[in-house]
Amino acid sequence: YSVFAHVRGEGVTLWAGQDAWPQQGAAPTSTWRVGDLITDTYELTLRPDTPPGTYDVEVGVYDSSTVTRLQLIAEDGRLTDADFLDLSRIRVVLP
Repeated sequence: YSVFAHVRGEGVTLWAGQDAWPQQGAAPTSTWRVGDLITDTYELTLRPDTPPGTYDVEVGVYDSSTVTRLQLIAEDGRLTDADFLDLSRIRVVLP
């Protein structure tokens, strides 16, 4: 699987994004075991034309061969409709 990290505006507008294998390929998901904690860092550079505003930072995982995103699993074990997780919001201001 691959991981994506995006800065997203309203709708589907992406102002920054990076897709990669976990730890740049050093930690493939096929080696993960239940309970493992994998640290993975992504550097997101906003496009120069990003207007001032508030944006969501989202992450998710997808099958690299089909580009199908994995759905989030709720605490009770059921699949949700969501295929990404909102990490936080950022505010962009003019310099």
